[in-house]
Amino acid sequence: METPSATRRRIQKQVMKVSGICLGAINMGLMLVWPSVAFTDLQRKNTTIYGNSITLSDTQMDLIGSILPAGSFFGTLAGGYVVARIGRRRSMLWLTVPSILAWVILALSYSLIMILIGRFVNGLYCGVMVVVGSAYVVELPDTAVRGALAAFPTLFLQLGYIIVLVSGLGLRWYQISFVGIGTSIMTVVAMLFIPESPSYLIATGQESEAREVLTSLRGVHANIEDEINYLRTKNIDLEGLSFLKILKIPDIRKPLIMVLVLFFIHNFCGIQVFTTNMTRIFHESGTELDETTSTLIVFLTLLLGNTVSIFTINYIGRRNSLVISLTILVVSLVIFGSYAHNIDSEKAARVEEIMVNASPLLTSYSKNVKDESNLIELRPLCGKITSEIVTKASMHKRDESTFEELNETLMAKSFARRHTWVPVTCLLVFMAGASLGIAQVPFILNSEYFPTTIRAQASSICLMASNLLNVLALQLFTPIQAALTPAGFYWFTAGICTFGIIFSFAFIIETKDKAIG
Repeated sequence: METPSATRRRIQKQVMKVSGICLGAINMGLMLVWPSVAFTDLQRKNTTIYGNSITLSDTQMDLIGSILPAGSFFGTLAGGYVVARIGRRRSMLWLTVPSILAWVILALSYSLIMILIGRFVNGLYCGVMVVVGSAYVVELPDTAVRGALAAFPTLFLQLGYIIVLVSGLGLRWYQISFVGIGTSIMTVVAMLFIPESPSYLIATGQESEAREVLTSLRGVHANIEDEINYLRTKNIDLEGLSFLKILKIPDIRKPLIMVLVLFFIHNFCGIQVFTTNMTRIFHESGTELDETTSTLIVFLTLLLGNTVSIFTINYIGRRNSLVISLTILVVSLVIFGSYAHNIDSEKAARVEEIMVNASPLLTSYSKNVKDESNLIELRPLCGKITSEIVTKASMHKRDESTFEELNETLMAKSFARRHTWVPVTCLLVFMAGASLGIAQVPFILNSEYFPTTIRAQASSICLMASNLLNVLALQLFTPIQAALTPAGFYWFTAGICTFGIIFSFAFIIETKDKAIG
């Protein structure tokens, strides 16, 4: 019987091994947020490492931002095959090559083309990393702590966000690449102390190596043979079958559909749109925060929420985490939508009242304009109109001299002006709620639902679909707002979250404390 102290030491070793794997997720975080820091630096001083200038248009900056998801799509596609073919550990080691290559290209870039090449290679790395990392971290730990450690990649990803933002305060855009190179080297060193996934070893017939790894991970008192037999049984029926035939098996097809629906909810619940358009949403809601402040607020809130989720996901399970997370989102989105609707209504009321006050003056002077020959009189009349409107407006605020006084008087009475804390609170509650479940549970189940033999390939299909859904959600943000108004958009996403709650209760299969194949 294993003593409690021995169990703690063993779990601590598992935490350290998973943390070593997740250093790759920190590198992903650096890559994802690098454009924001680089663009800000280039606006201050548009020089390269060589001293020559480089000027980027808005379209070119959009291209630099969007080419990483394009590379990630191909990386995810290739990752499913590569990870299944050469294993988790060797995939992580080989990933160092495109990681360092991309950062070197970005550090030495002197033109837009070089930056685009570096960003595309960044995307290839991210695509493979998300496949291998999500599989690796659910295959190493004990079942009892798998849920907690499966949330580590998201936590480390957000650490990467914060590291690159802080680095940008003191480093030039090309110097940040050396932070990425350092992280890549640290990942390689960590991987020297991390074994191959025992699940992969068993699925590929390397059972003697799997026994050694499992003894190290589970302890000498664990029943290693039972775990080996279970993993062998879960995968033996799939041997020799093509991937397409495997997807037709009901026990595989059903989880695949569930994960795809979860990724739809994940991308359309609002978290991707809010994260990407945070400054714009704050501005439209009447709250003025600069880009750096709003970004740091979002990432720190996500980091705090994900730290809490390490414990809650393992304690209450994946399905309950989804339900609680989506419920918080519904409440915050409904309140935010009501606030936005109030803003729209008050804007309309202000315009109407200003027009009502101006209408009698404009009507009285319009009688003086009989035909085209009277147009020459408009100039002095405009002066008189302005004078009387100023007199009218000065009744509300004597030190002002335009229509803005009347607008400001009405704004002072505005509910929105007196409650600017509402949108900030709603967004922070939204981000905290999302990080408790919907932000990472789809990625966890994406690995837990599939047997080792096809885990990488099935996971890559779902992740590619998520990439496409992410692009679609971001592209539809403005059209949906235009069609439904901002308030309608928030209520629409609240409806998606409500659907997610029902779907989670009805279809999600809990994996807490259950062995995975």
